[in-house]
Amino acid sequence: MTGEPLQLGPEDWLATGSSGIGGMGSAKENGAASDSKGAPVLSPQEQQEVERTAKLLKRDEAISAVQRWIGIPDNLTLRSANLGTDWRNADMHVWSFDWSNTGSENGEGKPQYLSARVSAANGELLGFNISYPPTEKPETTLDQSALQKLAEEFLKRVQPNRFSQVGLDTENSSNAKISPEPWNNQYFSYHRVANGVDFPGNGMTVNIEPAAGVITGYELNWSESDLPGLSGVLSKDRAVESFLKVRPLTLVYVRIYSKGLPGNLRLVYLPVGPDPSIPLSNTMDAKSGELLDYQGQPLEKGPKPYNFTDLTGVNEAHEIVALGQAGLFGEFGDSFKPLDKMSIASLLRAMYLSRFGLSGNTSLTDSEVITKAKELGWLKEDIKPGDNMNRELLAKVLLRYIQLNKLAELKDTYQVNFQDAAEISADALGYIALASGTGILKVEGQVLAPHEVLNRAEVAAALYRALTWVN
Repeated sequence: MTGEPLQLGPEDWLATGSSGIGGMGSAKENGAASDSKGAPVLSPQEQQEVERTAKLLKRDEAISAVQRWIGIPDNLTLRSANLGTDWRNADMHVWSFDWSNTGSENGEGKPQYLSARVSAANGELLGFNISYPPTEKPETTLDQSALQKLAEEFLKRVQPNRFSQVGLDTENSSNAKISPEPWNNQYFSYHRVANGVDFPGNGMTVNIEPAAGVITGYELNWSESDLPGLSGVLSKDRAVESFLKVRPLTLVYVRIYSKGLPGNLRLVYLPVGPDPSIPLSNTMDAKSGELLDYQGQPLEKGPKPYNFTDLTGVNEAHEIVALGQAGLFGEFGDSFKPLDKMSIASLLRAMYLSRFGLSGNTSLTDSEVITKAKELGWLKEDIKPGDNMNRELLAKVLLRYIQLNKLAELKDTYQVNFQDAAEISADALGYIALASGTGILKVEGQVLAPHEVLNRAEVAAALYRALTWVN
């Protein structure tokens, strides 16, 4: 209104929804903890991070670590420097640098670009790449073995201890005839061998420009995690036997395709799983013999039926048995515990598994189940996973699950004849009317008790009726 700067009082703060423009004021103004002098007080986690990063190399120290192994050409200028964590190891801090040529003239043989990464803890060289302008190179006088020797001499200097733990990966290294084209860099890959066992995901690589014999690239990928020992490992023959029990060799017809076109039919043996509910896998745990999925977890072997043994005298036994045979409500194995209180997480888990199947979903945590139920619109209330289920909430959840919620939310449409109808929340009246009218929610007598906590048998039976009502 006046164009004058807005002056805030000592206890005022300005809510603009944008930080960095005075939006939330100072640390003191926006409620952050501060000491007697007004300085921000760090949380224990923040203080721990400050202490840890204080021990790391400073930027110039990290650049010196790069220069220890790589000469930084004088025509390149530092364009970026970043201290971050390694994407493969969140506990490892890494300095990353980029240099580039800023002039219009490179000069003969001058590089255009250099990037490098070093450990911020000890200056270990983790990788670099240097590029030169494309020019025709004379045919090299170095053969493949000479280039490989150059690569290995470099690795022995940079990684003397780790080089003794790797072997040349011939399938992923250059082996073609060396030609003078400028793009014909040679590539040598060395994979890790730990405890006498190949570790293909770990190792180091080197790129060499063949005409001049110059190292143009290097990359280290090395896990610091403890590796499992070899004790208790199945023999190869035993592993094959275990694998073929699950995926026996089966005689099948296959068609061979060549260049995208269908070709001849062949009669072959393939390892085919006899149970279609078990996903196929070619990876086996070397100690247990279990087949593993792409994340290294044991394959889920289809729905496991639960044969509940504690349903004698339970009115809802028929419904609960059917749900158990579908692999639902197995929190306690073959005990259902019908008189225990039903938690919201237990019901939502059964609902989610019945809708999306058991495969890949049985390991979901209670919090994850709650999150998914909210995303699907089944749960809109602020509920904790361990909270118990009452009739009012059960009616809401189940009708949203079978997509009757829009009908249940119609205004001035429903009435019920329960003696305690006045105790029903206004937003739940339509849900109660529909759930009780369809028989999904069974109420004995004229008293609903909408906020009464229900046991596992009552809730499971209501879910069964909701599922069968839809079908």
